[in-house]
Amino acid sequence: MVLKVKKQVLKTVALLLKKQNEDSLSINRIPLYLSIIVLIGLILRVYKLGEFGFWFDEAISLTDGKANGPAGVFFITFLRVWMNIASQDYLLRFFSVIWGILSVIMAYRLGKFIFSKEVGILSALLLSVSPLHIYYSQQLTYYSLSVFLGLSSSYYFLKILKNPNRTSLTLYILTTLGFIYAHPINFILILIQNVFFYLFYYKDKYLQNKWIFLELIIFLLSLPWLG
Repeated sequence: MVLKVKKQVLKTVALLLKKQNEDSLSINRIPLYLSIIVLIGLILRVYKLGEFGFWFDEAISLTDGKANGPAGVFFITFLRVWMNIASQDYLLRFFSVIWGILSVIMAYRLGKFIFSKEVGILSALLLSVSPLHIYYSQQLTYYSLSVFLGLSSSYYFLKILKNPNRTSLTLYILTTLGFIYAHPINFILILIQNVFFYLFYYKDKYLQNKWIFLELIIFLLSLPWLG
C-alpha cells in the first residue's frame, strides 16, 4: 500500500513537471520550483549563522580583506566593499550566503542547459540542501564564491561551444578570471576545459581559433596573480 502511494505521488509530480511550462510556473521569469528551492537554501544558510565566533580561516579572510594579504584578489575586492556595509559577525558571514544562493541558481541553469529543466531543478535542490555547501556558505571564506564562479565559468564555456557570441565570450572571460583570482588552484578547471575542448572540438577550426584567442587573453590577464 505504501509503495503504491509513493509511486502515485512520484507519477503525479512527474506529470506536473511535464505539463507545466516555465512561463506558467514563473515569478518574473524565475521558475516557481526554483524560487521555493532558493528559499529553502536561504533558510538553511542563515540558520544559526552568527551563533559562533570567527575561526582561524575566517579571521585570515578579514585580515586579508583589510591588508591585502595572500587571499584571492577577487574575493578581497568584494569583501572590502562588504566590510564597509556590515560589521557584525552575522552580517559579515551573509557575504558568503549570497554566493551560496547564487550557486544554487547557477546549478539550475547549468543542469537545464546540459540536460533539461527537470535536471536543473534537481541539481539546484541537491546543492541547496547539501550539508557541505551549507557549511561553507556560512563561513567568511572564498569557498562559496569559488563554487559560484566555477559553475558560471562552466556554464558559459558550454554556451560558447554551442554559440560563441560576444556575450557568452565576454561572460566566460570575466567569470573564469574571477574564478582564478579567487584562488590560484582554481586554474585546474581551465586545464580540464581545455582537455574537453581538444578531445571533442579539435576539428572545428573556427571555434578553435576563438578558443585559442580566449585562453590567451585569460592567461595574460592571470599572469599578475599567478606570478
